[in-house]
Parts: sequence; structure tokens; C-alpha cells
Amino acid sequence: YDLVILACATNTTCLSNAAVESGLVQFAQEGGHIMLEGGELGYDKNSSEPFASVVMHSTSWSGDSVGNISVGATDHYVATYPNNVTNTEIALTYDGYGDSDAMTPLADAELVATWTGDAGEASVIAYDTNPAPEGGQIVFFTFNYAAAGPERIDLLQNAVLWLLTPELGDCTVSGTVLLDGMSDHSGITVRAVPNGPSMV
Repeated sequence: YDLVILACATNTTCLSNAAVESGLVQFAQEGGHIMLEGGELGYDKNSSEPFASVVMHSTSWSGDSVGNISVGATDHYVATYPNNVTNTEIALTYDGYGDSDAMTPLADAELVATWTGDAGEASVIAYDTNPAPEGGQIVFFTFNYAAAGPERIDLLQNAVLWLLTPELGDCTVSGTVLLDGMSDHSGITVRAVPNGPSMV
């Protein structure tokens, strides 16, 4: 699969199937791309290992009903490309504990958006396995997508595009570099742009 989406909405028993949970863990470990959504998934699975650390990239839940989604000043692709939603507050209509979870990202993941009522906790978590920023592996919306305001559409488009953008391929660099007027042509750095690796 190019992308697996687990949409839980307000479902409080979204991932009760152990085989599905195990399959998502294996898919993530193999480098598969996953989009998670739901306002109770984080609470239900924050201590369920290895799912919490391998798929959600959060093992800590801190609360429900923590306000609106707040996308701060960030340069993360999920917040900026193709739709710039930085410094945007997305209203969340809270009807019950299935609508939102405040989660703490693990050190290997990024906090893309927080909560107006708990700025230290995540409403959007992004995870990538390599330093190339234009694509990634996992995005976790820790809220019921349907309860969020219309700006959620831009955020979702950004997240899906980020998850589907290829980052690394199998390639090599070879050839000869000649510097005009120089007798020593060694020590040239060739870099893949943007944000790619380099070699001398």
C-alpha cells in the first residue's frame, strides 16, 4: 500500500482488533506510510506497546477537552505545503471525550500542532525516518477530524501529500568534475538539492 489510513473519529474502541493493530505495527516497521485520526485513539493505546511507540510515536496522554487546534510558527511541511496553515487556530467542537486527545510526542517525532488549552501537548504528530523533510512516514491527528473547523481540509491535504511524497531512491553519483583553469580537480562536493545527501 502507498498509504494506510486509520480513521477512528469518535470511536472509543477503534482499534480493538489485535490482528489489525499488529499489522499496523509491522507495516510501520517495514517503512509503510500511515495516517492516524481519532479523538480517543491516543488515550486507548498510549500504553499498548509496541503500537504506541512504533505507530503513534506517543506513549503519553495528558487530557481531553483542551481547546482548539493550534498550528504555531513551524516550518514543517504538514503545516506549510501546499497550504500554509502556520499561526492558524482551528476550532474544535467538543461533544465528548472521543473528540480530542492531548498527546506528548516521543523524542523521535515532531509536534506539528498543539492545543490552545495545553500548548505543551500535541494535536498533530509527525514522524519521519530520515532527514529529508519533504516527505514522511506517519502523521497522527489526535482529534476527531469531523469535529474540527474548515481549515482541517488544508491540514489534511498537507498531511496526505507529505506522506505520499517520495524521498529517497536507489541511485549513485559518478563522473568527473573539471574546474576551469585549475590543475587540481579533487575535493568537489556534489549535493542533492534540496536537503539530500552529499559526497566528495
